[in-house]
Amino acid sequence: MGYAVIVPKVGFVVITHDRVHRALRLVKTLGRMFDAPPIAWHHDSSKSDINWLDVPQFVRPVRPPIKTSWGGFGVVKATLAGLQNLYANPEQGPDWFYFLSGACYPIQSADQICADIENFGADGAIRFHEIHPNSFKRDWDRDCFKRYRTKQVKIPWISRKLRPTKKLITISSPPLGWPFFPFNRNVQCYAGDTWFAGSRKMAVECLELAARHKNLARHYAPVRLADESYFQTLLVNHSSLKLKNQTLHYIDWSRGGPNPKTLTVDDLEPMIASGRHFARKFDEQVDAVVLDELDRRVRPAARGLAVEIQQNGC
Repeated sequence: MGYAVIVPKVGFVVITHDRVHRALRLVKTLGRMFDAPPIAWHHDSSKSDINWLDVPQFVRPVRPPIKTSWGGFGVVKATLAGLQNLYANPEQGPDWFYFLSGACYPIQSADQICADIENFGADGAIRFHEIHPNSFKRDWDRDCFKRYRTKQVKIPWISRKLRPTKKLITISSPPLGWPFFPFNRNVQCYAGDTWFAGSRKMAVECLELAARHKNLARHYAPVRLADESYFQTLLVNHSSLKLKNQTLHYIDWSRGGPNPKTLTVDDLEPMIASGRHFARKFDEQVDAVVLDELDRRVRPAARGLAVEIQQNGC
């Protein structure tokens, strides 16, 4: 009887558009923690420059770069390109992936993360909530309905002077807008957090579904904050995956507004106690000490999980 050390193969998709030095710290930390893991890094070079010679060799640049903007569909396209890069050969791709930005940072040790993955009991973690036209429990629900389930279209019209023109009207789904939306009785609209994580199975199925359901991309392409609904709608409706309705990111929205709180050393204990694997957002210009303290607490190398196995001749 002997023991073998099994380390779940973890990979990452990182998306950035500025502050390359901040993302460099992240990928180098991931490199120390997970022994040079596969990282697909998409950087929007139209926003800021990056010198790939400064980037560790285990990082894979996602090329060509896609133009991104806050809440724009470019973020969705960049995420899919990152997954395609990471799983170009699915059999050799990582067992588990995380979707991160340069403002994210690990808040648990590699050993703890690997142990949690081994015992996760699902194909992925993604926060999702159905956006139903008859249920606005929060302002957020109403905002999502307006954002994802209404659309402005121009229709032929006759002006007061009896001249042909166009009139801008707002339609919604349901009941009258079914020709303009991908939603129906079998396809519901979902929304949630941008940041998700999952298994190789989840990544491969996500890419296959995205290629198959082009109508979703056409619908979400002009929509603001498409990254908070596209993947939820794609995966929850169409996949055979077992998904946990949760996020593995610690994010503090207590201050309200469109952006989460910037985390500092005062947030150290609650974020670690949350059991989440990563947190955001961090800004070293606001508080660099919190990152130094996380580096001290998070062990630098994954030791894996000791699993008892039967070996021939033992």
